[in-house]
Amino acid sequence: MYDNGGTGWAARSTVVDIAGKTGTAQVVGRRLQGVDSWKYNDHAWFVAFAPVNKPKITVAVLVEHGGHGGSVAAPIAKRIIEEYFKEHPKVLKTKGSGEINPT
Repeated sequence: MYDNGGTGWAARSTVVDIAGKTGTAQVVGRRLQGVDSWKYNDHAWFVAFAPVNKPKITVAVLVEHGGHGGSVAAPIAKRIIEEYFKEHPKVLKTKGSGEINPT
């Protein structure tokens, strides 16, 4: 989440360290897509857990026909996780300090 080049960059949080993986599920081959046909857009995925060092929550987000997981689903997962920790502040004692390399 902390490398500008990673696809999950949009899930980076100042509230809690989040680990996650983006995904995109192709609906049809690109050659079959119409110019204005949203129903052929790829599905956007993002799965995540937090905090990194001692997970308390796991989230999976699927946005049908959303496009790319990193730009569409990751921000949704980030918001869900941040809201969870706002509602459960005692669960989050300190931010982790480990580094995770993007895949």
